[in-house]
Amino acid sequence: MRIARKIFLVITGFLLINVLLIAAIFITINNTVANRQEVKQWFVDSNTYDKVIDHAIEELIDNKAPESDGLMENGFDVDSEIIRRAASKAFSGEVLQNAVEKIMDGAYNWLEGDAPVLEFVVDFTSEKLALAENIVEEASIRLETLPSCSQTQLFEFRNDFNPFSIPCNPEVGIDEKLEEIREEFINNEDFIPNPIISAESLTVEGENGETKSLREALQDTDVQEWYQRAKTMLWVSIVASIVLTIGVILLSENTRKGLGKVATIYLIASLTVAVTGIVSRGVTDFLNFEQDSIENIVVLPVANEASESISNQQYYIAATLATIGFAIIIYLALTRNKNKDLSDKSDRESNDPPSSDQDSLTESEPLQKQARSD
Repeated sequence: MRIARKIFLVITGFLLINVLLIAAIFITINNTVANRQEVKQWFVDSNTYDKVIDHAIEELIDNKAPESDGLMENGFDVDSEIIRRAASKAFSGEVLQNAVEKIMDGAYNWLEGDAPVLEFVVDFTSEKLALAENIVEEASIRLETLPSCSQTQLFEFRNDFNPFSIPCNPEVGIDEKLEEIREEFINNEDFIPNPIISAESLTVEGENGETKSLREALQDTDVQEWYQRAKTMLWVSIVASIVLTIGVILLSENTRKGLGKVATIYLIASLTVAVTGIVSRGVTDFLNFEQDSIENIVVLPVANEASESISNQQYYIAATLATIGFAIIIYLALTRNKNKDLSDKSDRESNDPPSSDQDSLTESEPLQKQARSD
C-alpha cells in the first residue's frame, strides 16, 4: 500500500507540472490572440494603419498609367504631390482602422459562435468619392491662381487642356473639364476597383485550385471548433490543476510534506514559463523582409507587438506561479516552530511518570482483591 501510494504521488506530481504548463498556454492564448481588444491594440501600437495608408498612396503614385505618364488613362498628368495631398485628405489611418476592426469583429463574432457565418461589410465608396473631389479641388485651386489665357493660348487650348499643366486660366470650359476629371477618378479601375468589401466578395484559392469566398473557405475548416475548444480547455486545465494540487497533498505522508512538494512543482513550472516568455520575445528577430515590402511595413511591427504581448502574459503567469510557490514556503517556515513545539509537548506527555491518582489506584488494587477473597 505504501509503495502504491508513492507511485500515485509521483504520477500526480508529474501530471500537475504538465497541466500547469498547459494551463499557461491556454491562458496566454485566451488573453492574447483570442482577445479581440488585445489584437486591435497591436495594430494601433505598431502604427500600422498610418503606415499602410502612406504605403498605398506611394503605390498609387508609382503606378501611374504608363501611356499618359499620369494617373489617369485619358492623359491628365497629375502631379505626385497633388495626388499625395488629395489622398491623404480622403484616406486616414482612422478610416483604415475602422474598416479593419469591423472585419475583426465579424471574425471574432463567428469564432465565438455569436454569428452563424463570417459576416462583415466595409465600404470605401465615400472615401473614393472624396479622393475625386479633392483632386478636382486641387485642379480648381491651381486654375484660380493662374493668369487669364491670351487669345493665342485660348486658340491653342480650345479643344482640350490639362488643368494640372496648363500655364494659364482659360476661364471657359472649366466646369466641364473638372467634371471629366471627377468621373475619371470615380471610374478608375486602378484604384479601389471594388470599394465595397465583404466576406462574400473576398476570395481565396482552394486546395484544388477552385476559387471560394472567404466565408465559404473558413466554413470548410475547423478554425471555429479549435477556437472554442481552446476557450473550454482553459477552464478544464485550471480545474485539473486545482484537483491535482490537492491530490499531491493528500498522497503525501503528511500535509506539510505535501505542501512542500506542491511549492517545488509550482516553482519549476514558473521557471519553465518564464523561459518560454523569453524565447517568445525573440521570435521576431528571425523574421527578415525586404525594406520596402508590405510585410516589413505591416507584418513585422504587428508581430513585434504580438510577441511582446505574449511574452508579457507568460511573465505574469510565471510570477503568479512563483508567488504561490514562495507563499507556501513562507507558510511552512513560519509554522515550523509551532509544529515542533506541539510535537515536543506530545513526546513529553507520553514519557511522563504516572500521576499520584494513578499510583493510588495501582496500590489499592491488591486490597480490593483481598477484600473480595474474604
